[in-house]
Amino acid sequence: MNVLISESTLDEIVPLRYRLMRPDHIGPDAPFEFKLTSADMSDISIHLIAHTAERVVGIISAGPEPCPFRSCEESWRLRGFAVDRSIRRHGIGSALLSTIMLRSQQRGAIALWANPRVGGALDLVMKFGFETVDGQYQVPAFGPHQNVVLTF
Repeated sequence: MNVLISESTLDEIVPLRYRLMRPDHIGPDAPFEFKLTSADMSDISIHLIAHTAERVVGIISAGPEPCPFRSCEESWRLRGFAVDRSIRRHGIGSALLSTIMLRSQQRGAIALWANPRVGGALDLVMKFGFETVDGQYQVPAFGPHQNVVLTF
């Protein structure tokens, strides 16, 4: 399968978050994960899509946002990281994560932080050198999450 990664826009990314992250939780009372933050809306934020010739199969975003659990200057937050469930474990998530790490660093990020889902993206970000901060916590309707940070 030939998958390309390209930059996208916030307007394109938001509906994809609903489709790829939790299609069973779409609705007007969107969980906090789908609410926009400064990391989403900055002029220098990065929104990436992984796509085949037929469809989008993965997404990730990052942008400047202060880290709430560690003092980091120029910290950026990872947002909306997901790969289509039908084709996970084919390197698409790794390609998205490595690309956004490089591009965020090129735009001035000194640290990246996130709160990935346990049993989801957590295992992958740990392979890329992220460190856990504090313990796991529950997000209603989404399950356990873990705060992580990576300093370049």
